[in-house]
Amino acid sequence: MRNLMKAALAAAALTIAPSGAALADGHGWQPEGPIDLIIAFRAGGGADTSGRLIADQMQEATGWEIIPRQVTGGGGVNALVELQDLPADGTAIALVVTESLGYNAASSPDAGVSPDSVTGLTTTAGFQMGIVSQSSMGWESFQDVIDAAQGGAELRFGAMSPKLADLAFLLGEANGVEFNIIEVRGGRAVLDGVTAGDMDLGFMAGIQGRGVASGDLVNLASALSVSLVQTPEAPTMGRYACASRP
Repeated sequence: MRNLMKAALAAAALTIAPSGAALADGHGWQPEGPIDLIIAFRAGGGADTSGRLIADQMQEATGWEIIPRQVTGGGGVNALVELQDLPADGTAIALVVTESLGYNAASSPDAGVSPDSVTGLTTTAGFQMGIVSQSSMGWESFQDVIDAAQGGAELRFGAMSPKLADLAFLLGEANGVEFNIIEVRGGRAVLDGVTAGDMDLGFMAGIQGRGVASGDLVNLASALSVSLVQTPEAPTMGRYACASRP
């Protein structure tokens, strides 16, 4: 279980191109037209914001025209499907996450996408993913959540993807508790659910930053194998991965 959970916690944003794409070597290469930047997640989120910033910086540095657009759904799988059908000439790239090429692609075998179908260009950012609740719940760490669940509280745990729903289940199993797992689409939906009181806690990948800074939300734990930048005192998931079961 420890290895499975460790793999599930590794997440980063990355840019990719169709397999075999002719990529620029220095600044000698020039695209014949605009570069299509597919962003695999909906407008207004962290991936969209970072993708558009990357596009702006690429344009400024190279003079190329970069056109960002959304192709959402399937945790990045729909973007992968579209990307692999585009010309492998350097004029089509996409911003996805490692989960898109791993768990999500494996869960969608009919889509016909795999890490071999694309060429990785660069990692752009690590997600600051945490397990988050409203501060009004009175919890300071994920241990408080476990204690509440072991005391009989029925807790609703929001997850933004099937992989994270599985991870929430494994976290409960490792600590001898059972969460009511609510799977929704995207971190915004988890944030809205927690804020509205429809969920008691949930995974959020950076979207919680403003609420944590204001004191309305609290990072109960890092959902990564490293500490969160915003709240380095929050424990990491390694502490809870196999707390009570081998």
